[in-house]
Parts: sequence; structure tokens; C-alpha cells
Amino acid sequence: MPASTNLVIRETPALESKIGSVGGSRSDVWNDAVLDSLQMAIPNLERLPQEVIERKSQAMLDALMSLKPGDEIEGMVMAQMIAIQEAIMECFRRAWGDKQHPRLQQDYLNQAGKLSRTYTRLLDALNKHRGKGQQKMIVEHVNIRAGGQAVAGNVER
Repeated sequence: MPASTNLVIRETPALESKIGSVGGSRSDVWNDAVLDSLQMAIPNLERLPQEVIERKSQAMLDALMSLKPGDEIEGMVMAQMIAIQEAIMECFRRAWGDKQHPRLQQDYLNQAGKLSRTYTRLLDALNKHRGKGQQKMIVEHVNIRAGGQAVAGNVER
């Protein structure tokens, strides 16, 4: 049986973040959780020197802040995008490592390609969520008889 946890339910309007909306929320608990998850996504975290971890963590935080997530969904998607970017670069680093077996090199490059496509899908989803998705109008059948007129576009009276 899982141990009980004392959770506090708060009204969202009463929350006010002290660290800013880095995770897209007015809740510092949420923002901290997003940042913690993002830091844990640093490749080879357990083997890196502390100064490298701090520099990478700060860079990830700076990237997240500059993207300015507007809500928790955007915060999650943006954090995933930053983590995927780290993973892509790690795949490239490993692919071009010294004396890398050609088969393993190709596997790393293939993985980088898959991650890059995932990154693009996340970017498309983020743009759609923000209302920047591409809009398309398809007209399948139009009849204009002799002497008739047609207008395409926004028409106002």
C-alpha cells in the first residue's frame, strides 16, 4: 500500500509564483517540478563535473525563460523540446566520437534524425496550441454562370 502524502489543494487564482512562469504556471511547485525534470534530462548527468551540470542547467533554464511558456501545457512541451535538443546533440557527439564503429555511428545518426522529427512535431503542436498553426481553406466546387461575379477573401459590408 502506498504511503499517504499530505497534499494541499489551493485555489489557482491565489497562487503567485516567486520564480516567474518558467514552467508556464503561477505555482512555484509546478515550475520547480518542470525545472527538476529538465535538469534530470541532461545526458550523462551522473558522470559530469558539477560546473558542467550547473552551466547546462542554467542554459536550459535560460532557454525555457526565453521561450516564455504561457501555461502548463506550453511549459511541458517547451521543456520536452529543450531535453530533445540535448539528446540530439548527444547523439551527434557520440556518432562522431573517436574510433566509433560505423554501425554504431549510423545508429546514433538515425536516432538523432528521429529525435529531430519529434522536435519538429512538438514545435508544430506548440504553434497550434498558441494559435499559430497553419490554416487552410479548400474550395472543392464553384459554379459561376455567365454574367455572374465571384469574390475570394474577406468580404465586409
